[in-house]
Amino acid sequence: MNKAEFMEELKKALGSFQNTEMDEEVISDINAHFDEALRAGQSEAQICEMLGNPNEIAAQFHADGPSEAIKSEVVESSEISCQENKVNAGLYVDLCDADLICAPYHGSAFQVEVRHQGERIEDNNFIIRETENGLEIRQKRPIGFVEHLFRVFKHRTLFVGVPAQFQGDISVKTLSGDVRIDTLSEVNSFICKVTSGNVNIDGVSTLNTFSCNVVSGNIKLSKVKAMQVLCADTKSGNVTMDQCTGDTEARSLSGNVHLRSHKGSVTGKSFSGNVRVDTDCITKNSYLETKSGEVNLVLDKLLANLALSCLSGNIKFSIRELAGDVNAETTSGNVTGYLGKDVNAYFRLESTLNKSSFAGSTPKNQDVPTVYLKSSFGNVRVKEL
Repeated sequence: MNKAEFMEELKKALGSFQNTEMDEEVISDINAHFDEALRAGQSEAQICEMLGNPNEIAAQFHADGPSEAIKSEVVESSEISCQENKVNAGLYVDLCDADLICAPYHGSAFQVEVRHQGERIEDNNFIIRETENGLEIRQKRPIGFVEHLFRVFKHRTLFVGVPAQFQGDISVKTLSGDVRIDTLSEVNSFICKVTSGNVNIDGVSTLNTFSCNVVSGNIKLSKVKAMQVLCADTKSGNVTMDQCTGDTEARSLSGNVHLRSHKGSVTGKSFSGNVRVDTDCITKNSYLETKSGEVNLVLDKLLANLALSCLSGNIKFSIRELAGDVNAETTSGNVTGYLGKDVNAYFRLESTLNKSSFAGSTPKNQDVPTVYLKSSFGNVRVKEL
């Protein structure tokens, strides 16, 4: 599929929702992704493959109304300068152009207010819907160009205070705005979908899924813990994760992916950015990949298998203690591995055109980890730490 075919399918998929404003925002962002990736040397077919199914993009980021579970018996309130609502099963936030801040609240109910430049204001562009299934907060779409400009110059932030005992589902959607979530413990699940904006989440733990998906913006996660999969995906931006726990999938189309002090398996991918992991120990099979960036790993202990892949960049890794296999392959870059002096492994080093070398023994017929390094047009080396 080429760009023209992809964009045509995307326009058709978006058209079914009949929201012209959303169509223009998403199409503009996807066009920008194509332009940036093409400048980085990627083909249209590769970009289409990375972006995925146009129908899924349209369905994922379109404001398609509340789910059936929260449509019945709704109570609307247009005055939300300081509303308190009973704690219930879920929190659902759907915004157009406001930022969102969620933080712990000392009371037994939700606190909701709108702020401008740090000051609380009255605003009738937000709707609260409360049912047995949870609390829904939606921002009305601007009507006309004048109202849109007014909102731009008077940017709003929606603040939601979450009771400490809340353990339900959290779902956040925003068309154009930043999201910041602070210190929410043991919520059931967390799902965040942002079309254009940055996401900053600190101290959130989930009993089930944690998923953060951004079209255009950065994702920064700190001390996030997920009992199931922890997913962070941005099409145009960086993914940074610090002291997070969970089996992680971190992806960026044109930005960098960086994980520090991570616990759990890691799948880190970027199309044209760098992928880097700095942590103490990897206990589950992990995979790091980039097409045109570099892969860099700093690790004390490897207790599982590790695969590193790069198309045109360099791969560099440092491991002090090795108990799992390492497979590192690049087409036109260099591969350099630094291993602890007591590492006992079977080495396979392949370089078609240039030099390959290693320091240390290469035992055969022993039950030891394998270190396989390959470069088609670059150098391959193993050195002692």
